[in-house]
Amino acid sequence: MAQALSLHIGLNYVNPAAYDGWDGELSGCINDANAMKRIAESQGFSAQTLIDSQATAATVTNSISSIGRRLGSGDFFLLTYSGHGGQLVDETGEETDGLNETWVLWDRQFIDNEIYNLLAQFSPGVRIFISSDSCHSGTVIRAFLRALKSRKNASPGVNYINEFSQYLQAAPREINQFQVKNVRDFAVVGNKVRSMPEMISISNYEKNKESYNAVSNLAGSKKARARDISASVIFISGCADNQFSYDGATNGAFTGALLQVWNNGSFSGSYLSFHSQIKDRVNNPEQVPQYMTLGNVTSSFENAKPYVVGSGSSGGSSSSGSASSVNPSMTAPSPYSGNSTAPVFHVNKGANPYYYVELATDSALFVYGNTRRTSGNWYANWAERLTAPTWQIPVSAWGLLKNAPRLYYRIGSTSSAGNGWDDLKVSFYDNEVASAPFIELQNSGNSGGTGNSGSNTEGNNNPGTGSANSLSGSVGLGGVNRPADVSLIQQLLNEISDADGGAMNSPLGVDGTYGSITLNAIRRFQTRQEFVGSGLVKQNSSCLHMMLNKSGREK
Repeated sequence: MAQALSLHIGLNYVNPAAYDGWDGELSGCINDANAMKRIAESQGFSAQTLIDSQATAATVTNSISSIGRRLGSGDFFLLTYSGHGGQLVDETGEETDGLNETWVLWDRQFIDNEIYNLLAQFSPGVRIFISSDSCHSGTVIRAFLRALKSRKNASPGVNYINEFSQYLQAAPREINQFQVKNVRDFAVVGNKVRSMPEMISISNYEKNKESYNAVSNLAGSKKARARDISASVIFISGCADNQFSYDGATNGAFTGALLQVWNNGSFSGSYLSFHSQIKDRVNNPEQVPQYMTLGNVTSSFENAKPYVVGSGSSGGSSSSGSASSVNPSMTAPSPYSGNSTAPVFHVNKGANPYYYVELATDSALFVYGNTRRTSGNWYANWAERLTAPTWQIPVSAWGLLKNAPRLYYRIGSTSSAGNGWDDLKVSFYDNEVASAPFIELQNSGNSGGTGNSGSNTEGNNNPGTGSANSLSGSVGLGGVNRPADVSLIQQLLNEISDADGGAMNSPLGVDGTYGSITLNAIRRFQTRQEFVGSGLVKQNSSCLHMMLNKSGREK
């Protein structure tokens, strides 16, 4: 079996003393790191995290270097980063845009030259997969550098803080337009972008440029280091260099999309397909995830299922993971017809011998103590101690749940054969419900109301008769608000990026209950898409077709 090691870096904060009092506050980065660690462990990696103050430049360097010394041909290294991206002035002339891209670590920025230098230390045949949920948008700095280069007296000895301050004062129209654009995005999306503020970036470089230039020179030319990389490297980033990656309350937009596509291991495509589906799920023209390769990437590696360690002899395999994984996991066919017999799940018990299963029509129901659980939207067999490698939903539970648009699932495991919960492990925790895996149910029945719960205070409980992508009536202010129709609209809004007016980063409860939360979400989408904010979605309306289009269901 090949060795598999992973490192997951997540910073919700940086050291204010290192960045002129700026603490870089974000919300979803630590969750991202922990979620990626759980994926790694489920696939048999030995994983470690570096969180906030642990993620110093020295620790990151030493950790990656140490891993590089331990791995040989056929082994696998997984590296993930979640935090702010930055850009530093490049005075060597190597970068065509005059900027080096960085990861903003606890104590200083980590230059891309350093990353390339570390990758060049790995042995030939090592497989490396890197994903980075950060952005490097230096729109204003790029304009500033172009203006600076056009001046005759521009030189490497320029005081960047003073020059940049003067530039901001001399070009208020351009800068104000940039700021207004982003204020608009913040107001609509409700999230921060993972990019260091322009003035902080310039100031940080000016005050530490000798150190940064020394680090860059020690790491060597990025182009030269890229030629030195003999490992197989696949790199997926959250956005292009001139774009933003958005933060979220639970996960970043990129990581949230990645988790949904991965679907707790149900994804079965290649790395290219993985990137393509993540990009479609992000569905934001201002954040387009990028794909690139470095070194000697073999076709067997690139065509393998992501994160699968395999034997390592040919750069990957299509197996579904290691049975020795610490955390339990399970997979099921998706999409699946609700008119069929109950689906069968394939189970990886992880390190414990016994497991149980939870099912829900709304992932929020997994949160401990949720009072909205009913037999029509929730199932758990906590009293059982299961051991079989497969599990099928009981007929009685399937009859109550099969009409929901989606059926979410979670597995937990224990070493206790009795009523205790010794060594309890779960496939995801309560704070990770936004990335819960699911079965997409496709049949005429899932527009019915039996799989949904809640009081329908503004409509009735009649089941609908439409398909998974159509309404049997209307939803919203003054609408019929059948539970199945409300569930469909709630699910569609959850599949649409916040940038497009959806609720992907702060999902609605998919319970078929119509109320003020669903109404406000409909109005928010209509406002973003420049529809009249009537708060009503009708059969075959332009608004419904736009929802289907933005969610990726109508192409």
